[in-house]
Parts: sequence; structure tokens; C-alpha cells
Amino acid sequence: MRHRHTSRSSLTRTRTRALTLTQAYIKEQKWLDEVFDKYDTDKSGQLEKGELIDLLRRASPGERRANPNPNPNPNPTPIRRVVEPIRNPAPAPGP
Repeated sequence: MRHRHTSRSSLTRTRTRALTLTQAYIKEQKWLDEVFDKYDTDKSGQLEKGELIDLLRRASPGERRANPNPNPNPNPTPIRRVVEPIRNPAPAPGP
């Protein structure tokens, strides 16, 4: 009987963990949707280049401290590292 009890206990822990992860995912998804909606200023359902750049600049305040120049087009290298793989995805590996 002890073995059966352990299995039920393990199953309960697994279900509890799954529920906790699901709740965390839903909360994070809601937050991501709110952030996306804030930066999707034209309400197209996708972030255009300028909207994405604005989001990235605001999401990395260290970038501003590192480059206090008020130039609206600071060093684009960190932004390119994010945008290029999206624009030109790597081909899928072959069989």
C-alpha cells in the first residue's frame, strides 16, 4: 500500500506544479500582451521596425546610460543583433 500512496502523492505534486506553471504562464502572457499593445501604436498586430526599436530602447535602460548621446539613432549594433535573426532566419538544418 505504501507504494500506491507514494504514486498518488507524486501525482498530486505533479498536478500542483503544472497548475502553478500554467498560472504563471497566463500572468506573464497577459503582461506581454499589455506591453505589445503599448508599443504596437498603429494597432497592426505586429511590431513595425520603429515600434520594435522603441521597445528595445526602453527595455534596456543601460543602453541609454552607456550612450548618453541624445542622438535618436544610437549605435544600432545591439538592436541589429535582435532584429537580424527575425528578418533573416537561419535555414532549418537538413535531415
